[in-house]
Amino acid sequence: MEVKETAIYVMGTRGNNLRRLTNDAELIWITSPNWSPDGKQIVFVSWFIGKGAKGKGSGIFIINRDGKNIRQVTKDAKLTSVESPSWSADGRQIVFAASAAVGKDGNEIYVIDINGKNLRQLTKDANDNHHPVWSPSGRQIIFSSRRTGNYEIYVMDINGANIRNLTNHPAPDYQPSYFVSSLLSVSPMENFKLTNWAEIK
Repeated sequence: MEVKETAIYVMGTRGNNLRRLTNDAELIWITSPNWSPDGKQIVFVSWFIGKGAKGKGSGIFIINRDGKNIRQVTKDAKLTSVESPSWSADGRQIVFAASAAVGKDGNEIYVIDINGKNLRQLTKDANDNHHPVWSPSGRQIIFSSRRTGNYEIYVMDINGANIRNLTNHPAPDYQPSYFVSSLLSVSPMENFKLTNWAEIK
């Protein structure tokens, strides 16, 4: 099956000044672009064909907002089906989901420094963990997981400890996202403000 070329583009908020950022022919099927907190970089996932290699793989890449200095963050060959990268609040780390073994069911959640070093596995249950997102404070990560047989939303500390279930819904709950309140509003509850996609039976 022929894979159509995909690329990352940026544009002005009024839909003007469309610019293409990625032009590497070895990067195919690019997904999940996500701005860094300072707006200077974009992280994304791409399947790629290694130089001189027959096989394909997926990985996390970062590119500057001007389209320069593209680099691969994840280089561990054991990581497959990489997805859903999300920046830490300080812009120094990326959290993502991936499978780590051939023939192993389910994704786990990982954290890695943006220079590709210090890879850490946070979940260890192989029950399809997906869509991790950092909290605005940088102290927690929310994600979806099928550990009870149905996709629900969970939260954990950034070291993978203290996992708590947030939803109990008969249909699958996906793609959680924190709500960041306006500077003009005041709320004592920073934690557990989230939205998610859910299927309705």
